Amino acid sequence: MTVGKKIPQIGKTIEKKFSCKESCQPGTYFNTKTKNCQNCTFGTYSPFDGMEFCVACPEGAYGDQVGASECTKCPPGTYNDQIGATTFHMVCKNCSAGTYAEQEGAKKCELCPQNTYQNKLGGVKCITCLDGYESSKGAVSCSSIKIKLTFFLSFMAGVTNIIVFLVILSVTVLKQRISVLTLEQQERRQQQQQDH
Repeated sequence: MTVGKKIPQIGKTIEKKFSCKESCQPGTYFNTKTKNCQNCTFGTYSPFDGMEFCVACPEGAYGDQVGASECTKCPPGTYNDQIGATTFHMVCKNCSAGTYAEQEGAKKCELCPQNTYQNKLGGVKCITCLDGYESSKGAVSCSSIKIKLTFFLSFMAGVTNIIVFLVILSVTVLKQRISVLTLEQQERRQQQQQDH
């Protein structure tokens, strides 16, 4: 006879099964073929007595021991996006610069919020920008608001200089064109006077 019970586990439900023939300890499962208890393998665990199967370690954790009753969570500043991971060094990856993982057992790293930054790997928290500095989301450094304003003003000054240059050039070309037209008119008048 098997009794079923729902067990919540990180957004999932595990079916807990007890066998009246044999009650296996946590970290083991009852093998229905061999009719005995066997250890859970690497990357799996069984949290309760009498389970007939082992559960794969969830994302954010790993199982580097045989016969585990629970999986080990990745430490803060790291993440794991694989199910059934077996070793810390292969699966718990450092968060990249600009991201962080504050809690252990992270499935992914979060981007640093606006006006914060993280310039190192494995960030647990993001660093707030100093007064007069700002950053976009997921930044690895902050930039000075004054520098941005200076750059903008320099850019606008450059645009203004270009516009002034184009106006002067246009006026110069127009003056030359007027001079050419005036010379042509004078030549025509002289020609007309000679013809008469």
